[in-house]
Amino acid sequence: ACGGFFAAGSPCVPSLCVTPGNLRFAIIGDYGTDDAGEAAVAARVKAFNPSFIATVGDNTYFANTDITNWDRTQAKYFAGFIKLPPASAYAAQGSAVNNFFPVLGNNDYDVGGSVGGALASWTAYWELPGNERSYSVTRGPVQLFMLSSDSREPSSNVAGGAQFNWFLGELANSSAAWKLVFFRGLGAPASERSSPRIRRARSGTPHRTGSFLPTRARPGSRFASSPATGRRWTRG
Repeated sequence: ACGGFFAAGSPCVPSLCVTPGNLRFAIIGDYGTDDAGEAAVAARVKAFNPSFIATVGDNTYFANTDITNWDRTQAKYFAGFIKLPPASAYAAQGSAVNNFFPVLGNNDYDVGGSVGGALASWTAYWELPGNERSYSVTRGPVQLFMLSSDSREPSSNVAGGAQFNWFLGELANSSAAWKLVFFRGLGAPASERSSPRIRRARSGTPHRTGSFLPTRARPGSRFASSPATGRRWTRG
């Protein structure tokens, strides 16, 4: 039996079922298009009945700053996971507790044509911890570290900046078995992504216990292993 892993009415695949007490969540990105593609992604995600959803950015590809931008790309498809603002047309379908955790992508920063406009629109819609751009969330054995990697990030996207130092402090204090870091991309042109500065920023993140998995939207592979269980997880 699938034990509630799959949504009611969905086909059960026993090999994918998890035991009670385990945590199941979804990671999506580059999805905010309000079309058949986004509808298909949402249907696929919800069929697995995840506890929460996290994103790796580009949550919208539309530029208007009013609430309809986010309603058409977020609440229309994922209302049941989001603690929505009262002004949302889908507010009655929203969740009492937020179970949707996005990070800002470059297209999210393009909303309104300015950083100020984009961030005002973002914070007006979402209810997220901290400054709502860089924040941490813990669910069961998993801790999410949500970062803003775009060069327009007010707290800097480079090693030594305010966001970087905040992240290192949060990571050092974490006792989670699984530590997942989410960001849109490396925040630099392709020609710079192999530079010593970028390599230092990617490798200079200390962690003592548990597992560490950077998760991003740009191409590349990531690997994590749990010293407690020996289990491994790869992402391409």
